[in-house]
Amino acid sequence: MSIQNLRPVIVGLPGAGKSTTAELIAKKYNFEVISTDKLFRVYRAISLNDNDSEGHEIMKAFFERVKKLYSEKSVSFNNSENYLELKKQAETIDDKNCCGLKDSKIFRNLSGLIKEELSLPGDDDIFRLFEIEMNKWLNSKGIFDNKLPDLSASAILYEENAELFSRKNGFVLILLDVSREILEKRLFEDFMFHVEESKKVGELKPKRGAYEIAARKEAGIEMVGEYENLTEEKLELVKIGLMKRSDKDRTDRMEVYKKRVEAVSGVVVKVELTMSSQNVFELVCNKL
Repeated sequence: MSIQNLRPVIVGLPGAGKSTTAELIAKKYNFEVISTDKLFRVYRAISLNDNDSEGHEIMKAFFERVKKLYSEKSVSFNNSENYLELKKQAETIDDKNCCGLKDSKIFRNLSGLIKEELSLPGDDDIFRLFEIEMNKWLNSKGIFDNKLPDLSASAILYEENAELFSRKNGFVLILLDVSREILEKRLFEDFMFHVEESKKVGELKPKRGAYEIAARKEAGIEMVGEYENLTEEKLELVKIGLMKRSDKDRTDRMEVYKKRVEAVSGVVVKVELTMSSQNVFELVCNKL
Protein backbone atom coordinates (compact mmCIF):
# COMPACT_ATOMS: atom_id res chain seq x y z
CA MET A 1 0.00 0.00 0.00
CA SER A 2 1.33 3.44 -0.90
CA ILE A 3 0.08 6.66 0.69
CA GLN A 4 0.66 8.36 -2.66
CA ASN A 5 -2.08 6.16 -4.11
CA LEU A 6 -4.31 5.55 -1.09
CA ARG A 7 -4.98 8.18 1.54
CA PRO A 8 -5.83 6.77 4.99
CA VAL A 9 -9.14 7.71 6.60
CA ILE A 10 -9.00 7.04 10.34
CA VAL A 11 -12.26 5.86 11.93
CA GLY A 12 -13.36 4.63 15.34
CA LEU A 13 -15.37 5.39 18.45
CA PRO A 14 -15.36 8.86 20.05
CA GLY A 15 -12.13 9.10 22.05
CA ALA A 16 -10.28 6.55 19.90
CA GLY A 17 -7.71 9.11 18.74
CA LYS A 18 -8.90 9.54 15.16
CA SER A 19 -8.13 13.24 14.82
CA THR A 20 -4.77 13.01 16.60
CA THR A 21 -3.63 10.14 14.37
CA ALA A 22 -4.85 11.90 11.23
CA GLU A 23 -2.95 15.08 12.18
CA LEU A 24 0.29 13.13 12.72
CA ILE A 25 -0.09 11.37 9.36
CA ALA A 26 -0.89 14.66 7.64
CA LYS A 27 2.22 16.28 9.12
CA LYS A 28 4.49 13.44 8.03
CA TYR A 29 3.13 13.20 4.48
CA ASN A 30 2.34 16.90 3.95
CA PHE A 31 -1.45 16.58 3.72
CA GLU A 32 -4.17 18.86 4.97
CA VAL A 33 -6.79 17.39 7.32
CA ILE A 34 -10.37 18.31 6.43
CA SER A 35 -13.01 17.90 9.15
CA THR A 36 -16.38 16.78 7.78
CA ASP A 37 -17.99 17.56 11.15
CA LYS A 38 -17.15 21.24 10.71
CA LEU A 39 -18.37 21.22 7.11
CA PHE A 40 -21.57 19.49 8.20
CA ARG A 41 -22.38 22.49 10.41
CA VAL A 42 -21.57 24.90 7.57
CA TYR A 43 -23.60 23.27 4.81
CA ARG A 44 -26.70 22.41 6.80
CA ALA A 45 -27.06 26.14 7.52
CA ILE A 46 -27.62 26.91 3.81
CA SER A 47 -31.29 27.53 3.01
CA LEU A 48 -33.21 25.25 0.69
CA ASN A 49 -34.12 28.38 -1.31
CA ASP A 50 -30.51 29.54 -1.64
CA ASN A 51 -29.32 28.95 -5.20
CA ASP A 52 -26.14 30.98 -4.97
CA SER A 53 -24.05 29.78 -1.99
CA GLU A 54 -21.40 27.16 -2.64
CA GLY A 55 -22.81 23.78 -1.62
CA HIS A 56 -26.48 24.74 -1.92
CA GLU A 57 -26.97 21.55 -3.96
CA ILE A 58 -26.47 19.44 -0.82
CA MET A 59 -29.67 20.59 0.88
CA LYS A 60 -31.65 20.02 -2.31
CA ALA A 61 -30.22 16.50 -2.74
CA PHE A 62 -31.02 15.77 0.91
CA PHE A 63 -34.67 16.74 0.46
CA GLU A 64 -34.94 14.63 -2.68
CA ARG A 65 -33.77 11.64 -0.61
CA VAL A 66 -36.28 12.36 2.12
CA LYS A 67 -39.07 12.61 -0.48
CA LYS A 68 -37.97 9.27 -1.90
CA LEU A 69 -38.25 7.67 1.55
CA TYR A 70 -41.82 8.93 1.82
CA SER A 71 -42.61 7.63 -1.64
CA GLU A 72 -41.17 4.19 -0.83
CA LYS A 73 -43.40 4.02 2.24
CA SER A 74 -46.43 5.23 0.24
CA VAL A 75 -46.83 8.22 2.54
CA SER A 76 -47.61 11.71 1.21
CA PHE A 77 -44.88 14.08 2.33
CA ASN A 78 -47.16 17.01 1.44
CA ASN A 79 -49.54 15.86 4.19
CA SER A 80 -46.84 15.16 6.76
CA GLU A 81 -46.54 17.74 9.55
CA ASN A 82 -43.02 16.50 10.26
CA TYR A 83 -41.83 16.85 6.68
CA LEU A 84 -43.49 20.25 6.26
CA GLU A 85 -41.83 21.49 9.46
CA LEU A 86 -38.46 20.15 8.28
CA LYS A 87 -38.93 22.02 4.98
CA LYS A 88 -40.04 25.17 6.81
CA GLN A 89 -36.90 25.09 8.99
CA ALA A 90 -34.75 24.59 5.88
CA GLU A 91 -36.32 27.66 4.27
CA THR A 92 -36.37 29.94 7.34
CA ILE A 93 -33.50 32.45 7.47
CA ASP A 94 -32.14 34.13 10.61
CA ASP A 95 -30.23 37.43 10.86
CA LYS A 96 -27.00 35.60 9.99
CA ASN A 97 -28.52 34.18 6.78
CA CYS A 98 -28.61 30.66 8.25
CA CYS A 99 -31.58 28.30 8.01
CA GLY A 100 -33.21 26.60 10.98
CA LEU A 101 -31.51 23.25 10.37
CA LYS A 102 -28.23 24.78 11.53
CA ASP A 103 -29.57 24.00 15.02
CA SER A 104 -28.70 20.33 15.50
CA LYS A 105 -31.40 19.90 18.16
CA ILE A 106 -34.11 21.01 15.74
CA PHE A 107 -32.66 18.91 12.91
CA ARG A 108 -32.23 15.78 15.06
CA ASN A 109 -35.67 16.09 16.63
CA LEU A 110 -37.46 16.38 13.27
CA SER A 111 -35.31 13.58 11.83
CA GLY A 112 -36.36 11.33 14.70
CA LEU A 113 -40.04 12.14 14.19
CA ILE A 114 -39.80 11.36 10.45
CA LYS A 115 -37.96 8.13 11.17
CA GLU A 116 -40.74 7.12 13.56
CA GLU A 117 -43.45 8.24 11.14
CA LEU A 118 -42.02 6.11 8.34
CA SER A 119 -41.14 3.17 10.64
CA LEU A 120 -37.55 3.17 9.39
CA PRO A 121 -35.11 0.56 10.78
CA GLY A 122 -32.63 1.43 13.51
CA ASP A 123 -29.70 2.19 11.22
CA ASP A 124 -31.62 4.66 9.03
CA ASP A 125 -30.90 8.14 10.37
CA ILE A 126 -32.50 11.04 8.48
CA PHE A 127 -30.04 13.48 10.08
CA ARG A 128 -27.10 11.50 8.70
CA LEU A 129 -28.55 11.35 5.17
CA PHE A 130 -27.51 14.98 4.90
CA GLU A 131 -23.94 14.02 5.81
CA ILE A 132 -23.93 11.30 3.15
CA GLU A 133 -25.07 13.75 0.47
CA MET A 134 -22.49 16.27 1.68
CA ASN A 135 -19.63 13.79 1.46
CA LYS A 136 -20.70 12.77 -2.05
CA TRP A 137 -20.80 16.41 -3.14
CA LEU A 138 -17.43 17.24 -1.55
CA ASN A 139 -15.81 14.30 -3.31
CA SER A 140 -17.43 15.13 -6.66
CA LYS A 141 -16.06 18.69 -6.44
CA GLY A 142 -12.53 17.47 -5.69
CA ILE A 143 -12.54 19.04 -2.23
CA PHE A 144 -11.07 15.84 -0.73
CA ASP A 145 -8.23 15.77 -3.29
CA ASN A 146 -4.81 15.64 -1.60
CA LYS A 147 -6.46 15.89 1.81
CA LEU A 148 -7.13 13.51 4.71
CA PRO A 149 -10.85 13.48 5.58
CA ASP A 150 -11.53 13.47 9.32
CA LEU A 151 -14.98 11.86 9.50
CA SER A 152 -17.60 11.98 12.23
CA ALA A 153 -17.75 8.90 14.46
CA SER A 154 -21.14 8.07 12.92
CA ALA A 155 -20.19 8.37 9.26
CA ILE A 156 -18.75 4.91 8.76
CA LEU A 157 -21.92 3.28 10.12
CA TYR A 158 -23.45 3.93 6.72
CA GLU A 159 -22.53 1.77 3.74
CA GLU A 160 -22.54 4.68 1.28
CA ASN A 161 -19.84 6.48 3.26
CA ALA A 162 -17.75 3.32 3.56
CA GLU A 163 -17.98 2.81 -0.20
CA LEU A 164 -17.09 6.45 -0.88
CA PHE A 165 -13.96 6.29 1.27
CA SER A 166 -12.78 2.99 -0.19
CA ARG A 167 -9.78 1.99 -2.27
CA LYS A 168 -11.60 2.46 -5.57
CA ASN A 169 -11.81 6.18 -4.78
CA GLY A 170 -8.24 6.54 -3.57
CA PHE A 171 -8.80 6.02 0.17
CA VAL A 172 -8.27 3.25 2.68
CA LEU A 173 -10.25 2.99 5.91
CA ILE A 174 -8.20 2.46 9.08
CA LEU A 175 -10.28 1.43 12.11
CA LEU A 176 -8.73 2.13 15.52
CA ASP A 177 -9.97 -0.59 17.88
CA VAL A 178 -9.11 0.83 21.30
CA SER A 179 -9.54 -0.56 24.80
CA ARG A 180 -12.23 0.59 27.23
CA GLU A 181 -9.52 1.97 29.54
CA ILE A 182 -8.22 4.28 26.81
CA LEU A 183 -11.70 5.59 26.07
CA GLU A 184 -12.38 6.22 29.75
CA LYS A 185 -9.18 8.25 30.12
CA ARG A 186 -9.63 10.31 26.93
CA LEU A 187 -13.33 10.98 27.34
CA PHE A 188 -12.78 12.26 30.87
CA GLU A 189 -9.91 14.49 29.66
CA ASP A 190 -12.18 15.87 26.94
CA PHE A 191 -14.96 16.47 29.46
CA MET A 192 -12.61 18.46 31.70
CA PHE A 193 -11.48 20.50 28.67
CA HIS A 194 -15.16 21.19 27.98
CA VAL A 195 -15.60 22.26 31.62
CA GLU A 196 -12.72 24.76 31.50
CA GLU A 197 -13.81 26.22 28.14
CA SER A 198 -17.39 26.54 29.39
CA LYS A 199 -16.27 28.32 32.56
CA LYS A 200 -14.31 30.85 30.51
CA VAL A 201 -17.35 32.00 28.54
CA GLY A 202 -20.08 31.33 31.10
CA GLU A 203 -22.02 28.95 28.87
CA LEU A 204 -21.81 25.34 27.81
CA LYS A 205 -19.23 24.87 25.03
CA PRO A 206 -19.66 21.35 23.63
CA LYS A 207 -16.68 19.23 22.64
CA ARG A 208 -18.36 15.83 22.61
CA GLY A 209 -21.97 16.97 22.95
CA ALA A 210 -23.84 13.69 23.48
CA TYR A 211 -21.21 12.47 25.93
CA GLU A 212 -21.30 15.67 27.94
CA ILE A 213 -25.10 15.50 28.12
CA ALA A 214 -24.86 11.91 29.40
CA ALA A 215 -22.22 12.89 31.97
CA ARG A 216 -24.20 15.88 33.26
CA LYS A 217 -27.37 13.82 33.51
CA GLU A 218 -25.60 11.14 35.56
CA ALA A 219 -24.02 13.73 37.85
CA GLY A 220 -27.15 15.88 38.18
CA ILE A 221 -25.46 18.93 36.64
CA GLU A 222 -27.89 21.37 35.03
CA MET A 223 -26.10 24.70 34.68
CA VAL A 224 -22.60 25.84 33.74
CA GLY A 225 -22.26 27.55 37.12
CA GLU A 226 -22.10 24.15 38.78
CA TYR A 227 -18.78 23.54 37.03
CA GLU A 228 -17.16 25.97 39.48
CA ASN A 229 -17.31 23.47 42.32
CA LEU A 230 -17.13 19.91 41.01
CA THR A 231 -16.63 17.55 43.92
CA GLU A 232 -14.86 14.20 43.67
CA GLU A 233 -18.24 12.54 44.03
CA LYS A 234 -19.61 14.53 41.08
CA LEU A 235 -16.56 13.71 38.97
CA GLU A 236 -16.97 10.00 39.65
CA LEU A 237 -20.57 10.26 38.49
CA VAL A 238 -19.34 12.12 35.39
CA LYS A 239 -17.04 9.19 34.59
CA ILE A 240 -19.90 6.74 35.05
CA GLY A 241 -22.09 8.78 32.68
CA LEU A 242 -19.35 8.98 30.06
CA MET A 243 -18.69 5.26 30.14
CA LYS A 244 -22.37 4.31 30.05
CA ARG A 245 -22.60 6.25 26.80
CA SER A 246 -19.29 4.87 25.51
CA ASP A 247 -20.23 1.26 26.34
CA LYS A 248 -23.51 1.69 24.49
CA ASP A 249 -21.69 3.05 21.45
CA ARG A 250 -19.19 0.18 21.58
CA THR A 251 -22.03 -2.34 21.72
CA ASP A 252 -24.01 -0.64 18.95
CA ARG A 253 -21.18 0.35 16.64
CA MET A 254 -17.99 -1.69 16.76
CA GLU A 255 -19.25 -4.72 14.89
CA VAL A 256 -20.79 -2.46 12.25
CA TYR A 257 -17.50 -0.55 11.96
CA LYS A 258 -15.57 -3.78 11.43
CA LYS A 259 -18.11 -5.02 8.90
CA ARG A 260 -17.95 -1.80 6.89
CA VAL A 261 -14.15 -1.57 7.00
CA GLU A 262 -13.57 -5.22 6.06
CA ALA A 263 -16.13 -4.99 3.21
CA VAL A 264 -13.99 -2.36 1.46
CA SER A 265 -10.64 -4.04 2.29
CA GLY A 266 -9.77 -1.58 5.03
CA VAL A 267 -7.49 -2.23 8.01
CA VAL A 268 -8.25 -2.78 11.71
CA VAL A 269 -5.54 -1.59 14.12
CA LYS A 270 -5.67 -2.84 17.71
CA VAL A 271 -4.64 -0.11 20.16
CA GLU A 272 -3.44 -1.10 23.64
CA LEU A 273 -3.46 0.96 26.83
CA THR A 274 0.33 1.22 26.95
CA MET A 275 0.55 2.81 23.48
CA SER A 276 1.20 6.53 23.11
CA SER A 277 -0.24 8.60 20.26
CA GLN A 278 3.16 8.31 18.58
CA ASN A 279 3.06 4.51 18.91
CA VAL A 280 -0.38 4.40 17.29
CA PHE A 281 0.77 6.71 14.51
CA GLU A 282 3.77 4.49 13.79
CA LEU A 283 1.62 1.37 13.86
CA VAL A 284 -0.80 2.89 11.34
CA CYS A 285 2.08 4.06 9.12
CA ASN A 286 3.40 0.50 9.05
CA LYS A 287 0.07 -0.55 7.57
CA LEU A 288 0.31 1.98 4.74
